[in-house]
Amino acid sequence: MASKVLNRRTELILVFDRDNGISRQFEKANFERGTLGDLWLIKRGKKVIDTHSAVFPEELVKTIIENFSNEGDLVYDPFMGTGTTAIVAKKLNRNYLGSELTEKYFKVINERLQIFENELF
Repeated sequence: MASKVLNRRTELILVFDRDNGISRQFEKANFERGTLGDLWLIKRGKKVIDTHSAVFPEELVKTIIENFSNEGDLVYDPFMGTGTTAIVAKKLNRNYLGSELTEKYFKVINERLQIFENELF
């Protein structure tokens, strides 16, 4: 990181509910009132490859998927990067769909999914 740069400690995540657009209430949420706050302290993710420094931590993706989807649901990641969302979705028995324009990252995603599949069996 460059010198004299303020370290960002927060990331804004927006969660929408089709039926309660302005509310903090979610019809399909898997948490009880008072058990999930709007500030999560999660450490940075591990770099998967040297050329991609914005890897989501698995714990962040896990918190979102566990609390806002059910097993068997489809999780969509429009910017797959290195595939963390796909890996976590598979671990949590969700289906996944994603988009990635960079061929290099597409290859990384496939390699990570293959390693994950091999670890299962």
